[in-house]
Amino acid sequence: MNTMNEKEFDKLLKEALQLMDEDRFQEALEVYEKVITMNPKCLDAWVNKGVALRKMGKPREAEEAYDKAIALNPEDADAWYNKAIANRFLQGHEKAVEAYSKAGALNPEYVAAFLNLGNVTMRLFRYKVSEEAYDKAIAADPKDAEAWCNKGLLLLRGGRTQEALEILDKGIALNPEYADAWINKGLALKRLGREKESLEAYDKAIAVEPKPEMGWVWNNKGSLLVKLGRYQEALESFDEAIAFNPEDADAWYNRSVALQRLGREKESLEAHAKAVGLNPEIGSREELMPRERTVGPARRDEYIKGMGIK
Repeated sequence: MNTMNEKEFDKLLKEALQLMDEDRFQEALEVYEKVITMNPKCLDAWVNKGVALRKMGKPREAEEAYDKAIALNPEDADAWYNKAIANRFLQGHEKAVEAYSKAGALNPEYVAAFLNLGNVTMRLFRYKVSEEAYDKAIAADPKDAEAWCNKGLLLLRGGRTQEALEILDKGIALNPEYADAWINKGLALKRLGREKESLEAYDKAIAVEPKPEMGWVWNNKGSLLVKLGRYQEALESFDEAIAFNPEDADAWYNRSVALQRLGREKESLEAHAKAVGLNPEIGSREELMPRERTVGPARRDEYIKGMGIK
């Protein structure tokens, strides 16, 4: 490549990165195609081409781009990491586990790889493997709040509630504005019978991040209020959850619980009918019990060569 071509090549790489930063993925893809035409062995171009394709909803083509990068350098941890994300979108969870594990083996400091590995193995109910992955993420960066809180979520789902609470508190100490951690802490406290502290945790989550996703915390808070016999306040919480997401079957179901306890039978039946309409698998009125959910886990996005994880 002569000097003029080298200058054009570098210019194209910078242009493509700028387009990626602006989420203009189709345009970035076109530039990376030019780069690859000039130099088919440009590893960064193949990796970032894969990112652009996945962002455009083309995970299969993205995987092919990552395979090209891996063929050029089988030791490139970022290519393996990004390939795992493409695999996940293709529902290839076993392949994702393999690729995340490969990225972590190549780079023991790859927090994002271990974090996402923990997530996918938790989804596969491989809790021991998931815990090991989160521990590796924490060892690589003890100040990563998401790694601590994801581990806390895992322990909570595994029934290790007291341990989960202790781990969640470590994550919250690192990031007191982490709403999802406060939600999961609230559920842990509820399971431990510490209702007042649980309500405080849910209110903290709402205070730090009052956005649509917080329908989850209103749902959990309402469930706790039902348990405490504070049915009117519970009804108000479920109404908040429904305001965030009118298609939330669990919130409608829970609303029917609160209304029944308040003696408002007709409205309770209507709310239950709405819940069944949204989810035919939901419980019958004879099985009315408040429902609750955990939130998370947090996951990391693709690695863009020259930019990092965006």
